[in-house]
Amino acid sequence: MWYSKRSAIKSYFKKLSVHLKRKYGKHKHYSFEQVQNSIKELGLNANYIDYALAMYISKNEYRNQIKNNSDYYDLYREEISSKYFNGDSKFNIHDILRFAEDSSNLHMPQNFEDDIDENDNIY
Repeated sequence: MWYSKRSAIKSYFKKLSVHLKRKYGKHKHYSFEQVQNSIKELGLNANYIDYALAMYISKNEYRNQIKNNSDYYDLYREEISSKYFNGDSKFNIHDILRFAEDSSNLHMPQNFEDDIDENDNIY
């Protein structure tokens, strides 16, 4: 089943954040493996996993794991922060959980493109 970018990112906010907190505790960052395995366990769309990684792992770990596209980390965080955190790209798990738990945030912005574009990293 094909999901849109917006739906995938919504699931990274709503489902992945709660799962990571419940399974691994509340941390400033999670590991690449924890995020990747959690996406698989939850059956979430992995086509936009780079957004989830930028949300939950450190920049250094992203660089170590995603060697060919390590420059995208800041771009993904900037895109997320501009749409959800008033441009503050230093958001953390606490901000994500607050956002996810606020029922008024159930409707994600429409300006996340539904189609894959040339900047998307597909695994």
